Amino acid sequence: MKLWGQSKENSGEAGGDFEAAAARVTAGSDEEVTRNAAEVTAAIEDGDAFEIRPEWAEAAARLCFLPAARLSHPAYALTDEEAEVISPKMQAFLQAVADKYAPAALGRVANKYPEFFDLTAALGILYWQKWRFVSKMRALDAVDRAKAEVEIKPASDSIDLPGVSLPLRPKVGERTEDGALVI
Repeated sequence: MKLWGQSKENSGEAGGDFEAAAARVTAGSDEEVTRNAAEVTAAIEDGDAFEIRPEWAEAAARLCFLPAARLSHPAYALTDEEAEVISPKMQAFLQAVADKYAPAALGRVANKYPEFFDLTAALGILYWQKWRFVSKMRALDAVDRAKAEVEIKPASDSIDLPGVSLPLRPKVGERTEDGALVI
C-alpha cells in the first residue's frame, strides 16, 4: 500500500510492517464487533431489545423540522396529520438503527476510543439528571406562579402606588366621590 507522497521506492519494508499491524488491529476489532452483534441479535430474540415507541418516532419526525420552523418560518413545523403519516417510517428507521447500526458503531467507538465513550456516557447521565432537576424546578415555579395569581388581593378603595393613591372605579350600586349613583 502506497501512502500519499511516497513513491514505490520509498515504501519498502516500513509499509509492510504498517500493513501487517493494521491487519492485526482491524481483525481484532472486527471480531469484537461480530461478537457484539451476535450478543445484540441474541438479546433481540430473547425480547431484551430496545423497542422504539410510536410517540418517540413522532417526536423524532417533528424534531427534524424544528430548526427550519424556528429559523425560517413556523409553517415548517409538522401538523398532526403529517406526523401521523411519517411516524411509521421513522419508527422503522429508528428501530433499525437501534437493532443493527448503533450496536456496531458503539462497539467500534468503545473499543477504539474508550475515554471518549466513557466521557460521553458520563455527560449523558449528567445531562439526564440535570434535565430532571430543571423539570421539577419549572413545575414548582409554575405552581408558585399559579398560587400567586389565585391569591386574593386585599379589597381597598385605592390602588397603592409609591407616593400616589388613586381611587378605584365604583361598582354598580355604589356612589362616586361626588355623590352620583352608579347604575
